[in-house]
Amino acid sequence: WSAARPAPQRGTGEADARRAVLAAALRPAPETHRWLADRAASDLALALSALALVDAEDERAEAGAVAVAMRQSVERGERVALVTPHRPLARRVSHALRRWEIAVDDSAGDALAASEAGVIARLVAAVASGGGAAEWLALAKHPLCALEAPPGAVRAMERVFRGPRIAPDAIATMLRNAGAPAAPLAEAIADAIAPLANLARGEATVAEFAAAHAAAVAATIGTSEERADLTALSAALGELALPAPTTIGGRDWPATFETLISGIVVRGPHEDAAVRILGPLEARLLHFDHAILGGLNEGTWPAMPDAGPWMSRGMMSAFGIDLPERKIGLSAHDAFIAAHAPRVTLTRARKASGETTVASRWWQRLIAFAGEDAKEPLKRGRDLLTLAERLDARPTVAPAPRPEPRPPVAARPTRIAVTDVGRLVRDPYAFYAKRILLLRPLDPLEADPDAGDRGELIHDVLAAFIGGGHALAFDAAERFAAIARDALAKLAHFPDARALWGARLAHIAPAIIHAEHERAAHWRPVFTEGSAEAEADGSTLHGRIDRIDRSVGGAVEVIDYKTGQSPSAKQVGNLLEPQLPLEAVLVRLGALDIPADAPVEALTYVQVARGRVPVEWKRVGSGAEADALALRALDSFTALMARYRDPATGYMSRARVPFERERTGDYDHLARVAEWQG
Repeated sequence: WSAARPAPQRGTGEADARRAVLAAALRPAPETHRWLADRAASDLALALSALALVDAEDERAEAGAVAVAMRQSVERGERVALVTPHRPLARRVSHALRRWEIAVDDSAGDALAASEAGVIARLVAAVASGGGAAEWLALAKHPLCALEAPPGAVRAMERVFRGPRIAPDAIATMLRNAGAPAAPLAEAIADAIAPLANLARGEATVAEFAAAHAAAVAATIGTSEERADLTALSAALGELALPAPTTIGGRDWPATFETLISGIVVRGPHEDAAVRILGPLEARLLHFDHAILGGLNEGTWPAMPDAGPWMSRGMMSAFGIDLPERKIGLSAHDAFIAAHAPRVTLTRARKASGETTVASRWWQRLIAFAGEDAKEPLKRGRDLLTLAERLDARPTVAPAPRPEPRPPVAARPTRIAVTDVGRLVRDPYAFYAKRILLLRPLDPLEADPDAGDRGELIHDVLAAFIGGGHALAFDAAERFAAIARDALAKLAHFPDARALWGARLAHIAPAIIHAEHERAAHWRPVFTEGSAEAEADGSTLHGRIDRIDRSVGGAVEVIDYKTGQSPSAKQVGNLLEPQLPLEAVLVRLGALDIPADAPVEALTYVQVARGRVPVEWKRVGSGAEADALALRALDSFTALMARYRDPATGYMSRARVPFERERTGDYDHLARVAEWQG
């Protein structure tokens, strides 16, 4: 042992001087009156010559300085160790050392549940017990998953999963129906987890679940690679597979398995070339050329004493139980022993998790005892912090200018939807990204129904109810309820949304029927939920119109349903929200089976199921004003399209900045809005 780990040099002047200084600094409080004599008898300059004190701003800076100090020791050929009871600091330092590919031997190891083997075992359990799309996709992407699949299978599987959440029981069927290349991968996963999936449909003992789980993991991984985490996982499942009478349900196995392995730690093979990370107790038995004592804050090192709620100090003394304060003495002993290496670095962070910390009492004692002589060790610590900061420094980059791409005229669309005209006016770059670059935001994985889905459902119900002529029937309420039930059936996998939106539809039904009876004397629906398009000065305008009514005199009212906040009359009048006027333009251009010369009597938003008011009709233009607004919208549209036929006109990001400031667009990150607007 002594040959493998040479004993520390004893009796040198520097070692004796530091030992004396540390012993004096750590005197019990009643003995601190002897500090003056201790200082006079100590050679502080010699004692502190190989000591560095790192007083970092936060835990990240502390870890960076520790990593730099360890890197320097590796370059010098020194044996170096970080001694700390603070596990977050140890993990940060291990991660920081990866940039130099320095091997780390962490005596605390890693949790089996967080290792690659533990993660894939948890995913197998989740998928077999009714996991969702996220678990299926994570299992397929896991680096240890060795199931055979054609190229592009994982990407194809992800495309299937993006969008509304799929019921767990329907996932395998949907993937099989998707065809190649997703189907073969789905079949391989289903076959691999079959032993556990079959068992998970009912109840079984923990031993039976563990045996089936081990078989499913082995089929999924399909490797004999020697890995510490795989060995630990195999041993854990083998131990759990021993006969036991405990019976659980299949849905409970994933949580039970994770709990049962939560205390298992995986340690990699010993490497002589690795730097060490040790706990204070383990460090007592080893010697290093450079010892780094990290996490020197009150509550960390030393830990706060806990007397417990059951016994007083007198009772503990009577029973012969050590008092909680004795642990602080033992921690001081650990720190004292670790600080006797030839070189020593002490580190602490002034803030942890955003909260101000208090320096360890040993740190405070040493600083107080050293006085002015602590300046040099603190300077050496600042040098380490400066090096760590420089490693993360990045050159200053000039902010990107506001983008204004100018694609060739041939690439610019001449066919445009009424809903895209407003986007082209307010944020041309977003129009460019969507219609010219053909970029679309990815649907979220396992998406729950949102406000857009709710609006689409309500639109469908109103179109079927009003367009089908049910509003004036004697049993209109029953017909509305039947149409709503059919629409809500699509939400079978979302019971919360189904119940909430069903209640909303029931809430608005009487108001919808009442409004239609009131309007029947003067207006009748002639067009509901349909598409229309027309040519205008070389450009094609098209759109989907919610509803158009005609009066007994032949006038037209263009109606748009809104389940959110509807635009104001001012925004419509300024053509910042041109959808309704442009739908009126389609009428005037003869895109519908309505006379083109029919006057536009009204432009109306109908707010549905928003707040306490079930239905609210809001006219944003009426009479001659509405007709004039439609004609003005036509002129504005043709002028806008003519402008973008000019090759010198670019698609500027957020052209109408005051109006767009409160919005967050799907393409803002591509336009780097936060950079040039900030």
